Amino acid sequence: MRELLDCPDLLQYVKQMPLYLSIPEEPAYVVHAGLLPGTTPDENKDSDLMNLRNVVVGGDGKLVGSAAAGNGEPWASMWNGPELVVFGHDAARGLQQYPQAIGLDSGCVYGGQLSAVTLPGRKITSVAARRQYCPIKIKGRA
Repeated sequence: MRELLDCPDLLQYVKQMPLYLSIPEEPAYVVHAGLLPGTTPDENKDSDLMNLRNVVVGGDGKLVGSAAAGNGEPWASMWNGPELVVFGHDAARGLQQYPQAIGLDSGCVYGGQLSAVTLPGRKITSVAARRQYCPIKIKGRA
């Protein structure tokens, strides 16, 4: 992150990027982290698009997003479409494949794999990381 802050042109470029992509001909959405099941990207908070990993049932019976890894169920396991959602931001779970959601974060930065999906067809391709670029951080440990 420090490198990004030291590059004002790159930081400005990242800030102007959309929070999701829509591919109507697939149909599919591409998001960094996730979508609350049964919603469109525009109905989600920006923080969910960038951080969502799980959903929990709130006091009013509605699904609420959670970024915490151990809190609730994977949002993608509850996504029924009709759009396919391609997402990342969940290296702990690795490659995820559900009927209407594909999670591509397979831990490349931690020495795992770099994964991609080809659309149409949903063909997954993964290659091994050349090295570990960042140590795995486990909460509660120094």
